[in-house]
Amino acid sequence: MAKELRLFIAVELPEQVRQELSQAQQALKAADADVSWPRPERMHLTLKFIGKTPPEHVEQLAENIECAAADCLAHQALLATQLGAFPNLRRIRVVWAALDEPTGELQVLQKRIDANTSWWVPPETRPYVPHLTLGRVKSGRNVPHLAQLIEESRLTPGLTVPVREVVLFQSELSPRGPTHTALHRARLSVL
Repeated sequence: MAKELRLFIAVELPEQVRQELSQAQQALKAADADVSWPRPERMHLTLKFIGKTPPEHVEQLAENIECAAADCLAHQALLATQLGAFPNLRRIRVVWAALDEPTGELQVLQKRIDANTSWWVPPETRPYVPHLTLGRVKSGRNVPHLAQLIEESRLTPGLTVPVREVVLFQSELSPRGPTHTALHRARLSVL
């Protein structure tokens, strides 16, 4: 029996956005909080976490992603200047940078992907909040200082994330961090 694959669906980030997020991480590291900081080259905009999947389902998932992408228009999301945290700044678990996309196309894309993959993974019940994960807090060490730095941090205004294709990724975990391999790319429609 073939080993199950750990899969997710995401949008890749342009280099300029990755550099901006890396600089934000460096500034936040001054808090000396116990945070796992993903490497900038591994950052992406997650649309759907699929999880463990038998290899024989990859082709069907790729077809479903193609159908979802074909129904959606290519667009751009704007990187917000303010950072934030889930669930909030008093109990930080995840540090993030928000994305704003006023046309609603990003929400439509995520809902289509959610619907088209529901045969394998149940649709998400929580509202989709487009964000880029900067770090995951592992303990309460120096969290108040981290919260202060998050509130004070600002990203460069006007940076955008082009949403022209979605990617089905395989994520392989290791002690050095995950390795992401693109298994399939699906282009969005262009007017």
